[in-house]
Amino acid sequence: MPILETWKTRTRVSRSTTSALVHFGIAIIIVTVSVTLIMEELELPKHALFQALGIFGALSGILFFGKRKPILTRSFGAANRITLVRAYMTSILASLIGSATQLTEEEIWILVLFAAVVLVLDGLDGWVARYFHTGSTFGAAFDLEVDALFILILAVITWELNKVGSWVLLIGVMRYLFVVAGWVIPALQQPLPSNQRRRVICLIQAGVLLFALCPVISPATASLFAMLALTLLVISFSQDIYYLVCNTSSPGDTP
Repeated sequence: MPILETWKTRTRVSRSTTSALVHFGIAIIIVTVSVTLIMEELELPKHALFQALGIFGALSGILFFGKRKPILTRSFGAANRITLVRAYMTSILASLIGSATQLTEEEIWILVLFAAVVLVLDGLDGWVARYFHTGSTFGAAFDLEVDALFILILAVITWELNKVGSWVLLIGVMRYLFVVAGWVIPALQQPLPSNQRRRVICLIQAGVLLFALCPVISPATASLFAMLALTLLVISFSQDIYYLVCNTSSPGDTP
């Protein structure tokens, strides 16, 4: 019986992973077609497509081939499909990096509205997962990685448009600095308990960056709000680091 159950579990995981790979493959095609059309419309350089595919490829690599890759044990599901939409919309935004300054005011407004849809979908995928009880480790990791890339790209575009100084990039790279710090301090690699504070702080970062990107917002106002958002982010990460360091047993501790 245990052997049969193990076989069934492995088969289910294999089918789920295959389904996820198919979904990601379709998304790559959509990203390629979408960015190609945008490149023609906005006269973007050829590397814009490689930027978009590079971002999407990096996300896929982390999820399917990363050292701590999450395992999908059920069907891909509606919540993950919504997150996947966010992922390729975020990749499309990445294609604008390096060319944002050539956008007209009207096109920047379209960019802001496009990014606002991504932010709204961020709340929708979590709600769908909770409502249908389809939450999973894969879904949580997928959502986290898309959030991190989305905020990083918004921070880069905000800096590129000279709305905020280069320090705004700290908002985008803070999560990645935390990951790198975990390579040096093993305690930081431990999982954190679910906390609504992190979700709220994440939404604040994205919301503030969208606010800063609005053409009617002056650089001074954008910088003020971005600084407040960065302060909240630093406090949030400090609390998580303190928790992990204080709640990790040392080698000499008894279990």
